[in-house]
Amino acid sequence: MLDDIESTNNKFVEKDNNLKNQNDASYADFLDNSEKLIRALIKGVKDLLLQDKNLSLEISKNNLHIKINTKNGTYIIAKELETKTIALTSPLSGLFKYKYDSSSGYWISIKDNHILDELLIREFCHHSKGLLTIELS
Repeated sequence: MLDDIESTNNKFVEKDNNLKNQNDASYADFLDNSEKLIRALIKGVKDLLLQDKNLSLEISKNNLHIKINTKNGTYIIAKELETKTIALTSPLSGLFKYKYDSSSGYWISIKDNHILDELLIREFCHHSKGLLTIELS
C-alpha cells in the first residue's frame, strides 16, 4: 500500500509541480495542515519512545509518510497529495482516509466521521506504556 501511495504522490508532484505556484488555497491548506499533523505525530511518538522501547518510528525524507512500529503491528500515516487526504493503516482497525475539517480543526474519517487523533490515542492505549499526545499547533 505504501508503495502505491508513494508512486501516486511522486507522479502527482511531477505532473503538477506548479501547484505550489498557483493560487490553489485548498491545496495549500492541505499541505499546511497535513504537515502540522505529521509533525505533531512525530513529536508525540518521540515522546512515547522515551517511555516505551517497544516502539519505533520511521520518517520519510520528505515527510509524506511515517511508520510507527508497535508490538501489535505497524501504523502507516501517509499524505495522499492527489486526493488531499491522509491515509491511516492501523494493525487494529484497518485502513481509513481523512479529510481536514477547517471548522473543527480535526482530520475526519470519510468512512464513518471519527476523528483521527481520537482513534490513534485510543489504540495506542492498548500497546504503549504511555499516552500518545497529539498537539496540533
